[in-house]
Amino acid sequence: MKEEWSKVYVENFKNILVNYCEKKSGFITGRIHYFKNENTTISTSRGDFNEAGSGERQQYVAAIKGSGVFMDEKLIGWIDGDETQAYMLIKGKARNGVITSRYNDGKDSLSYVFKRSKSKMKAEFDGNKISFNIDIKMTGRIEVLYTEQNILKEEEINKMEEAVSETVKHNLEKLIKKAQEEFEVDFLGFGEYIFRRHPKRWKEIGDRWDEIFPYIEVKYNAQAKIDNSGIISKLVIN
Repeated sequence: MKEEWSKVYVENFKNILVNYCEKKSGFITGRIHYFKNENTTISTSRGDFNEAGSGERQQYVAAIKGSGVFMDEKLIGWIDGDETQAYMLIKGKARNGVITSRYNDGKDSLSYVFKRSKSKMKAEFDGNKISFNIDIKMTGRIEVLYTEQNILKEEEINKMEEAVSETVKHNLEKLIKKAQEEFEVDFLGFGEYIFRRHPKRWKEIGDRWDEIFPYIEVKYNAQAKIDNSGIISKLVIN
């Protein structure tokens, strides 16, 4: 559940209104799912739970999972939890989170908890060509690890950092591809960035941004650092 909640984003209603009025970009907000759950509330005693029939135990529970993508007043489509977390990293809204990665050719796995993340976005203009560079840096610790390797070795720590970084880059790639190719909607805020940082350029292209956005080049990089104090000294064998 901790990992799932780190991939949830609910937009502030004020920001939704701003996006709707300015019409420079789309926005996302959490998607509500309903699923059957056999657990009762935490206030239910164990005795009452055991005495209840199977039909009474099942109930529908609401949970936020993934996000909906909106442009103007319309729902455009859905993004999953990993893509939602990538969105929060790009926008600098990810205060903390959990990332699960595999490494050593898929033989080992880990859960990385980042406590700090920084995102930098930069636009470059070359004639009519527009490109963006996104740089994301994270610092955190390993919370769960399944490996037979010596995790105190520097080279092993480097492998784990690289694995997490590659996972984030993969999620960024999925998100950006979906925004440009599937939805053709700039809910990542590239247009807003140009509007704020390069107002003269925006005056030239703002009325055509919906046509331009799917074709801009987006380069991205992610770098995860592991706080050595968070490395456990006892191996967890899968």
